[in-house]
Amino acid sequence: MTEVHIAIRDKTYRGQSSGPTLRDLRLELASGEFVCLVGPSGCGKTTLLNILAGLDRDYSGEIRIGAAGTVPRIGYVFQNPRLLPWRTVRENIALALPAGTDPAHVDHLFEVVGLTEARDVYPERLSLGMSRRAALVRAFAVNPDLLLMDEPFVSLDPPTARRVRELVIALWRERPHTVLFVTHDLREAVELADRLVFLAAGPARVVGEVRVDLAREGRDEGAVEAFRRGLYEAYPGIRALL
Repeated sequence: MTEVHIAIRDKTYRGQSSGPTLRDLRLELASGEFVCLVGPSGCGKTTLLNILAGLDRDYSGEIRIGAAGTVPRIGYVFQNPRLLPWRTVRENIALALPAGTDPAHVDHLFEVVGLTEARDVYPERLSLGMSRRAALVRAFAVNPDLLLMDEPFVSLDPPTARRVRELVIALWRERPHTVLFVTHDLREAVELADRLVFLAAGPARVVGEVRVDLAREGRDEGAVEAFRRGLYEAYPGIRALL
């Protein structure tokens, strides 16, 4: 499993007159830890994920993922499923697979998320919930050391979103790895995370952390809601960070 060290001194987009997006942002992720990053819309959460994924290298600071000299596998689940419409679901996922990936592993993931019968259809025939499940298969199929998830369940109705969150936890528990999950939904964060990390806007920086001390087997809706209410009571300023 993979530890992550983040120390970003500054990230400012070229021509940005409003100042830096990220400034003095420091964060450590333990191996196998599921961390939810919570912050207001537009505060720089997606920017941070893009930096971790290597998609944005125009920043000052240090990112260290895993041991020195290793090349970690990174899975990324975007806000939009990003499935190529001219390829089947199976073909979309094959594009992301490392050489030598066991087809049985991918078939198992299809089975877990309930897409076995949809492997050979085109994305236009998928509902939004099915498309998001296909995106999960693509990310988990690479056997990531670090999994980045950027509000992957936005626009789903509550029952579907809850079911997909349960799938994420089931897949993660099969092969634990380090996860950084971005959301502005505190209930979702409590349901998923080992630890909550709160970002403030303008520029984004870590302003608080909370350990979610709920047993995985006991995170029903009542327990999650009670924990969420307790956070609001203990930290009234949290509402300004959502």
